[in-house]
Amino acid sequence: MAGFCSKPLHRWGLLVLGLLILTLVSPAIVEPVRRMTQVTLIPDEQADRASGLVRLFRGLQLSMADIFYNRSTIYMHSGIRYDKLQEEDILSEDINAQHQRDTNAAAADTTASAAAEPADDHEHEDEHAAHAPSVGDDLMIPPPQEDFRGFIGDIERAVKPFPEIITITTGGQEIVIVNHPEHVKPEEALPWLRLATLLNPEHQQSWVGAAFLLLHQPNADAATRAIALLQQAVRLNPIREGQLFDRHSIYYLLGHTYLVDANDPARALAVLEPAVERGEKDYALLDEVQQDWLLFAFRDAVMSSRRLGLHEKALDLAKRGVALCPDDEPLLQMMKREQETLEKLRQERTTPQR
Repeated sequence: MAGFCSKPLHRWGLLVLGLLILTLVSPAIVEPVRRMTQVTLIPDEQADRASGLVRLFRGLQLSMADIFYNRSTIYMHSGIRYDKLQEEDILSEDINAQHQRDTNAAAADTTASAAAEPADDHEHEDEHAAHAPSVGDDLMIPPPQEDFRGFIGDIERAVKPFPEIITITTGGQEIVIVNHPEHVKPEEALPWLRLATLLNPEHQQSWVGAAFLLLHQPNADAATRAIALLQQAVRLNPIREGQLFDRHSIYYLLGHTYLVDANDPARALAVLEPAVERGEKDYALLDEVQQDWLLFAFRDAVMSSRRLGLHEKALDLAKRGVALCPDDEPLLQMMKREQETLEKLRQERTTPQR
């Protein structure tokens, strides 16, 4: 056999024969293996269960998206990074507070009898305090009282951003306050967030974070770019029948951007209304974060309806929101305002003109 393969002509003949055999058998072998091990951007639960290789690569894919999102938060905190992952969603809290302030501004329209005051800052400050690192948590740069390095630690704190930790004693209890430094060049986080969405199109924190940063760029087309990004996010995260829908932050932010930044309440309502309808069905199954986003979507849906002069729809949406969140003061105020507006309109229709 060695003598046979030593001649070039024989070697080429053997190679051609091997390729011919491979061509004949590959459809029966390669294609089933390819289907079994195919990795796609959108997770496929059946395919994932069918192949251990797919599960392995799927886990790596989704983990990389989380890593990129967590990396982006460093830019939101002037380079400060914490060891504990629960510290990483301060960006979402910033978005909540900022956009509810925007809703306040939108509520001050000329037809309002009393401006709604959806002030959620206190809620998110409480959440922020709950997640804030206290003395003893593992900061990447420890505070002076926890740092054994002495003057070396002092040098590092002097040249790198460092959160100021203040301890206040009141009523016999110590309260720890963490003052985070101002955000510096948050636009540098955009590539990380976009990579996360490419790896995992269902990574809603990255979609929302990227759109939020785009909206706050000093560009004339900032809102247009954010809307285009969020429209893509909505297409990749549709509301599916028979499946729990837990992507309310994406739909809320797109609707909010239409309402406040693009001044287009009709499109805002078109996005928000199906989301809140589905949220009502799934409310008991949603976690607290998604319930929070759904609440904001209800508020903006009411506001959009009012801006369009659809006061009966606005009242209906407000009542449905209150049914889910009976203690929400902004929705209660909105409901009262719509009731007063409808009553005023009825009186105007029934009062004879002179």
